[in-house]
Amino acid sequence: MTKGARPTSAVGLSAAPLDILPGGNPFGYLPCSCSHVVALLLAQDGPQEEVSDHMTTESQKKETFLGRHSWKWFIFMAVIFGLFGIGDVILGMDADPAIAESITGVAWPELQASSHRIANLIDLYVRAVGMYLIILSIMTVAITLVGFRQGEKWAWYVLWIWPLAMASTFFIFFTAERQIDFPAPPPMLSAPMFLVLSLLALLLPYRKFFPKVQVPFLASSAAANSGPCSRDQE
Repeated sequence: MTKGARPTSAVGLSAAPLDILPGGNPFGYLPCSCSHVVALLLAQDGPQEEVSDHMTTESQKKETFLGRHSWKWFIFMAVIFGLFGIGDVILGMDADPAIAESITGVAWPELQASSHRIANLIDLYVRAVGMYLIILSIMTVAITLVGFRQGEKWAWYVLWIWPLAMASTFFIFFTAERQIDFPAPPPMLSAPMFLVLSLLALLLPYRKFFPKVQVPFLASSAAANSGPCSRDQE
């Protein structure tokens, strides 16, 4: 072997120092093919935390004002629905008689007087729905503060229950047989509004939950220098 030439391995491959690693090559000389594999593995295991922190910082800088505060939108919607639920539990159908009137075509006081048992059934249903609204509000606040505000993906997925619920509510009332002599039930007006609001609250901070994947510099350098190795001539 000529003076200054790289040592060759037992398998005939030229050994190459892992110059791309910080601090030099901790393994001495390895076969060229092995050195690049080790470099790639160490690059993936080593600086990932720093790269992740850098990506998080960059994504926060690029995040819009509305995206940063989108978690507050869910808190706002949860509070509104919680108040709706409390009113329904306490007052029953008296909290929003327009719903029953638009479906039955009879004013709520008249329905109570003429069909007391049916009115009690409707009233019981409204109180039960009010309790569900309260539970939804409490769960939304908990998920938003614990997961969504911190950028947890599971919270982002779970809160898709809001646009799904709003779209379903609008569809149910839209396809129901309503009486034209009475105004549309309030959920037909509020559901689209909360549908748009929940979609914006989920989509605006999308990059916070799914940042762009960037290849670490060390790994990319190793990949760029991982070409075929030729045997040094003696």
